[in-house]
Amino acid sequence: MATRKKRTDRNHVIYNIICEPTQESYIGVTVMLKQAVKKTLNSRLNQHLYKATVVQPNWTLSKAIRKHGIESFSIHPIQVVRGRLNAFKRESELINLHNPILNTKM
Repeated sequence: MATRKKRTDRNHVIYNIICEPTQESYIGVTVMLKQAVKKTLNSRLNQHLYKATVVQPNWTLSKAIRKHGIESFSIHPIQVVRGRLNAFKRESELINLHNPILNTKM
């Protein structure tokens, strides 16, 4: 049986996570499945929480989640982009434009 080619034309959501106490932000991108944007983003925020509390990477966002708690964060859509490469290109443009502090790695 032939392997199926992975789709590259899916919609992706570029999002902004804001730490309410500090107003620091993080810009990311995630693939949009058959869910609404809000459910997709809530699922993605939960993935960030899991990484921060269980995997505990040494990333600025993960440290902020551990310090302030997930309830201190809100997630907002910025833009829906069609295609994986277009989405990652646009995410990079936005990161370079806004320089969000929580996107830095320690």
